[in-house]
Amino acid sequence: IEGLGRFVVSPTDQLLRGDRNYEFLQAVSRAISVIAFAMGSLSVGSALLMAVNERRREIGILMAIGWSDAKIRAAVVAEGLAIGLFGGVFAIPLVLLASVLFRHLPGIGEILAFRLTLGVAILGIVASILLCAIGSLYPAMRATRMNPSQVLRTA
Repeated sequence: IEGLGRFVVSPTDQLLRGDRNYEFLQAVSRAISVIAFAMGSLSVGSALLMAVNERRREIGILMAIGWSDAKIRAAVVAEGLAIGLFGGVFAIPLVLLASVLFRHLPGIGEILAFRLTLGVAILGIVASILLCAIGSLYPAMRATRMNPSQVLRTA
């Protein structure tokens, strides 16, 4: 290629490093990821908050028989971690299906493609567990703020 004349040959990573369009797309991609992460955490938090609210009586009984606040918080966070683990594992077949369907989108499938690698799958599962752990912190704290005697009286 260099023998053809005035060509400069450089590796792709060097070419993309200075490309403003590529940098812009990377920034947009990161922003969308942060928004999606925040929305996922809020969704998990909302679901666990509803679960805590529906289980007020059970949590009140556990408090009345001597469960510590730390143990109750750990139970709620463990539920969030289980949701994250199962959600991350069950999402892998959906991602594989989406990657196959993505190839058949007119106008996009010929230009862009993605494939799931083991590293990305593991990163997705870890991110799912982390997201659910963050989302379960507030419901866990909320569960321990209840007064057991008042909860048992009203339930």
